[in-house]
Amino acid sequence: MHRTLALCLPVIGAGLLALGNPARACCSDSPASAAAAEAETVPTGAVCQIEVKGMTCGACANSVAKAAQAVPGVSSAQVDWKAGRAVIHYDPRQTNPKAIASAITKAGFPASSAEK
Repeated sequence: MHRTLALCLPVIGAGLLALGNPARACCSDSPASAAAAEAETVPTGAVCQIEVKGMTCGACANSVAKAAQAVPGVSSAQVDWKAGRAVIHYDPRQTNPKAIASAITKAGFPASSAEK
């Protein structure tokens, strides 16, 4: 399940119950599921900004995003081809900005990050 949706469902369900609506989200009220939902709310990711050269259009930005997202541990990539910049959300336990920049460079777009 998409992480954002997983985080929202318990909140929506609680809101419906608070309003007196008996409708429930697909989450269980068991202590185990409550612990799992709480564990998912703990932020574990990091964000980096990578400078990317050679992008001239939206298709280039899509190629850069695809290259970044192919790196294990990258959860999202927002690429602005006009600004020559990619904002990457990643798990620092699995990858780092240098490895992400390297993958983008290998895809044909010279990339660099000030972060290690």
